[in-house]
Amino acid sequence: MAKNKELITICEDFCFSFRSGNIGTRVEARKFFDEHKSEIDNWWVQNSTIPIFIDTNFILNAYSFPKSTRELFVNFLKCNKSRIYITDQVDEEIQRKRPNFIDNYLKSIQSLFKELVSFYNVANLVKHCDGLIVKLESIKKRPIVQNDYSQNISDITKTISYIEKWKTDTKESCETFAQTVKKSLENLYQKLEIEQKVVREDSDIVKAVSQCEFCKKLSKSEKMFLISLYQECLEERERMKLRPDKIDLQMYTFPGLGDLDKEKVHKQREGDFIHYHEMLKQISSLNRNVVYLTSDVKKGDTATDTMEPFDHYICNCFSLTGHVYYLVDSSSLPLTSFQPSTIDTDSDSDEEEMSDVLPCKSTDDGVTRPNKPFFKELTRDAFIEELNICVKWANEYGNKYVSKDYFIYGILGHKRYEFSKSREMLKTLVDEKIVKIETNEDGKECLSIENKG
Repeated sequence: MAKNKELITICEDFCFSFRSGNIGTRVEARKFFDEHKSEIDNWWVQNSTIPIFIDTNFILNAYSFPKSTRELFVNFLKCNKSRIYITDQVDEEIQRKRPNFIDNYLKSIQSLFKELVSFYNVANLVKHCDGLIVKLESIKKRPIVQNDYSQNISDITKTISYIEKWKTDTKESCETFAQTVKKSLENLYQKLEIEQKVVREDSDIVKAVSQCEFCKKLSKSEKMFLISLYQECLEERERMKLRPDKIDLQMYTFPGLGDLDKEKVHKQREGDFIHYHEMLKQISSLNRNVVYLTSDVKKGDTATDTMEPFDHYICNCFSLTGHVYYLVDSSSLPLTSFQPSTIDTDSDSDEEEMSDVLPCKSTDDGVTRPNKPFFKELTRDAFIEELNICVKWANEYGNKYVSKDYFIYGILGHKRYEFSKSREMLKTLVDEKIVKIETNEDGKECLSIENKG
């Protein structure tokens, strides 16, 4: 059972182990895990009390969100600040990595600027009209434009139409044509440039995170112990690989194994290992089961392909704290489901469309990563249930609407439902007046439940 929080110290008696307890303990831990799953069904609603842990990338990825989605994200943090826990390892990584995440996002904006500027020259405009059209069509599909500058999409479309008309009917001089297009591009440039300032001055994100609960720092001796233990776990795994009999290496997976290819700077390799133990200490102190929101499922050292902790992780946590944690892939949340899809919605090829949505399989040193799986069957009940969840998210933290395209492509698609089947099911449910499609004030097609049927 959970130990007294005042007595807990990361040491040989309270740490990760490949073999925590006997077979009886493993059976008990698994039973406890399965019996308490229902407790987290609505973990994300504001009136829930279940503690939430988050990883570094869940925060840092927000810097690549369009403005509207960032606001939704910040809202989620603010509304649940009293039960969101930030480990010291995550706090350190956020502060250290945050500038790079911001810079990377800004570089994508700046590269767009540079590409637009290259067309300012009269000769380039005249010679590379087709290239400019392709570029402008790409700009239209960018989430940042579709969300934050949707009012400018019509201007972009007009510019494209103007260029296409000039190509077929060149009544205007090249100079007049170039000046007209240049003015249009400069206006777009200026409007998008504002976004750089918004991202750079990310006070809302920082403030929201700062209001969450912060876990107590580990002592220097505890961290040194964990760095040493990490190396021992790695050596143990290497010994198992050399055994002549066939060993299931999944049983010798440990937190941070997926970071072996990282340069050993700022203890990066041991970061997830330290974070895991900070979670264990806090779980013991809280004396509660918890939810762990993570963006690192593809590394293969966090969860099985069914998004559950490995059995020995479950047993380890249970034997030390008397409780368990449940994993939630942060990329599967409806948190970003209110932005228009950038996927080609006219395509009938699910395989082609899914290639940009589903993760690919990668195996490295025996670490199994999630594979691009087979499609799941979409039932009426599943469609309605997923839509209900998204509607609840929208009402809790969003703008009270659910984008049709992103629900089909970003939500259902991510969960392995075929795009074509989802579109068919939507049409059926609309015809039966179970689901309703409306256009909101921003011109977006939105979904709602009329009748659960």
